Amino acid sequence: MRIIKSFNILNKEINFNKNIGFVPTMGSLHKGHISLIRNAKKKTKKVLVSIFVNPSQFNEKKDFIKYPRNLKKDISILKKLNVNYLFLPEKHEIYKKGIKEKLSINNKDKFMCAKHRVGHFQGVLAVIDRFLVNINAKY
Repeated sequence: MRIIKSFNILNKEINFNKNIGFVPTMGSLHKGHISLIRNAKKKTKKVLVSIFVNPSQFNEKKDFIKYPRNLKKDISILKKLNVNYLFLPEKHEIYKKGIKEKLSINNKDKFMCAKHRVGHFQGVLAVIDRFLVNINAKY
């Protein structure tokens, strides 16, 4: 498994216009993540998993600090699953200077987590937006 920490290297290593499965996570991998990874492996030629504990998904700083992190265990799980790539960006890689950490969404777009966890879904959308902006894919 190749561990990558920057978008520049990610773009050099991966041709996103090929058959790549992407499973974004905040780590602390569990059965749900494993199911997503196995599904991606069945449907794609290669799998990329990201681990980024996104501060903008937390309303309380103490919740962000308390979020469980066990990178060694996560890497062990990913290796056993034969994941091809692990993307481990730092905050500055995702949210470069001047980039908003939350996107605005309309009331009609508030579903799932967005209904009950104010600001959470805006943070999810922002990090996925940053990922899509920074990869060399045509989608």
